[in-house]
Amino acid sequence: MMKKTLYIFIVLLVVGAAIFWYLSDKSQSVHSSIEPELVSIKKDLIALQKDKKNTQLTEKEHLEKTHEILNKLPDTHKRLKHIYKIATSPLPEIMFYGRLIDQYEKPVKNASVGYTGENAHLSKGGGMGIVKTDDDGYFIINTTGAALELSGVRHPEIEAVSYEAPTKNMNSTRNVRESTIRFLQHDNNEYSLNWRNHTEKNKAYIVRANRLGEYQGAVKGGTTTYHNLDGRQYTLSLLEKKFKRRVKEGVHDGHFIVSCTRKATMKNHRDYGDWTTTISPINGGIQETNDIYMSEAPASGYKPSISFDMKIGSDDYEFRVLNRRYYFTANNGETYGSLFMHFEPHAKYKDKLCGISFNKYRINPTGSRSLVLKNSTIN
Repeated sequence: MMKKTLYIFIVLLVVGAAIFWYLSDKSQSVHSSIEPELVSIKKDLIALQKDKKNTQLTEKEHLEKTHEILNKLPDTHKRLKHIYKIATSPLPEIMFYGRLIDQYEKPVKNASVGYTGENAHLSKGGGMGIVKTDDDGYFIINTTGAALELSGVRHPEIEAVSYEAPTKNMNSTRNVRESTIRFLQHDNNEYSLNWRNHTEKNKAYIVRANRLGEYQGAVKGGTTTYHNLDGRQYTLSLLEKKFKRRVKEGVHDGHFIVSCTRKATMKNHRDYGDWTTTISPINGGIQETNDIYMSEAPASGYKPSISFDMKIGSDDYEFRVLNRRYYFTANNGETYGSLFMHFEPHAKYKDKLCGISFNKYRINPTGSRSLVLKNSTIN
């Protein structure tokens, strides 16, 4: 934010300097018959700037008088007039209502919600701020800007938040606690949100939060495994600290059986072909989810395995599959967990290996479906 503000300040400074230089006596491109007009306008702008420094004018009064002076510029300076008006044009006022509720549809009171009123062109925005939710979870933002960004929702009982956005938040690897959402002053396409749709309390934008439950033994981790590409099976044990023990060829005690196949004759990193990957929890099941929190595994809905079978040339072909989320159970209900995964069968083509990444996982070996971490963070 500091870099952005500094950039805007520098641009405005350069524009201002260009104007005064352009209007100075040094300009030889302006006909002598209009020189007195330019000198007069320059003096008026300098006097106006002094008034502002002496706080004799409000921001609105300063802008109005600036535009009034610039309107005196001759037609030969229309472009300069346009640039300066963009740089100093006032931004729309934003009145925005939101509401923070938890996964049980209950309001979250006294939470902090960060926001930023963003700029348009060279204009300065409304800046950053924080508002608090009331007893019913509502919050009101009153600022100015061409865009409004919400971010940094904080409350001691809240683990993370999600936004009902038209974009696919699921595909982001960003820390959910730091998620942001941006509202524009128009909605020209299916991916934009308009703050004008939330200017009344009964039209408040809903922000959903995940309220922390009780810690019951879940731990987190992450690992990437590589396997022979001929389809042989490997056993993966997520609780093993040493990698050599975590992945073993063949079927053993553990949490998953994984396998992968693809062609072995790749000549370069773009020489893709058919591939398959299968992951099967041992004595359990797995199911895909859109839940970004993944803090409590469901009691049912699991299937024995998931598999990708990609054929080159088919309409649904992908050379890799990223950002998939799953719940799983293993060992006859003794273990529950969640997975954030990437499947990259061509990742190590020179080594003739398939890649499967358990990028982020939570696992609870106590038999509890709770996946709340002891340090109450989501990564």
